Order: sequence, then structure tokens, then C-alpha cells
Amino acid sequence: MNYVVRETIALNKVKRLYSPQYIAQTYKRHEPLTGEIIRLYDEKLMTFQQIGDALGIPWWDVKKILRSHDVPPISEATRARRRRQKDFEVIYQMHITEQMTFVQIGQALGRSAPYIRKVLEDNGVKPVNYGQIGRRR
Repeated sequence: MNYVVRETIALNKVKRLYSPQYIAQTYKRHEPLTGEIIRLYDEKLMTFQQIGDALGIPWWDVKKILRSHDVPPISEATRARRRRQKDFEVIYQMHITEQMTFVQIGQALGRSAPYIRKVLEDNGVKPVNYGQIGRRR
């Protein structure tokens, strides 16, 4: 019986600590950064945590600001697809025009070879294996 009473007291303390007024105040404190938050989310395709780290604010406040401005959520799959579309022109230029291998492109862009292959295949381009040209007879 004492255990239940102590648990009830502990829950009451938590409710007072995280009241709606407290949460609303932290969220409104970061309102001046709304434009930057939306830009990082839509254009740079950053996650709530990455935006929070970049701007020095909690990720949950980033999420709340985006929701209050009716910014639609971006799933991880959609974010990856948009990132691949964004990288296509650069990768196409390096791979097809400059005839760079996946390893060279990966070193230049900080991406993996499977990612580079996926970007090209998603856009209907057949990757060329420049590493094997001249080796086969």
C-alpha cells in the first residue's frame, strides 16, 4: 500500500515539472528560428535531431515548430529518395562525363559505392564499370 502512495506522489511531481505551460514556453522561445528550421528541414533534408544540434535547441521543439506551421512530415524513405535525386546531377557528371569510378566519386563526395550505384539506377542510367575497362581480353 505504501508503494502505491509513493508512486502517486512521484507522478504528481512529474506533472508539475512538465506542465503544458512549461512546454509551451520552451517551444515559443525558439519562434524566431522558424524560417531557418523550415529551410533546413525542406532543403537540406535534415532530421529533427540534426536541426536541433545545428541550432542548439531541443529536437522536440523543432518538431513542435514544424507541426505548428503545417510542414508535412518527411519519412526516412522519402528523405533518402529526395537526397538521391538531389545528388544525381553531380554524380552523373562525375561518372559519365568525367569517367570517374565509384570509389573516386565516393571519396570526393563522402558517399559509398552502393549509394552512387543506387542514384544512377533510380534515374535510369546504367553504371559503367570503369575499373574493369582494359583489364579484360
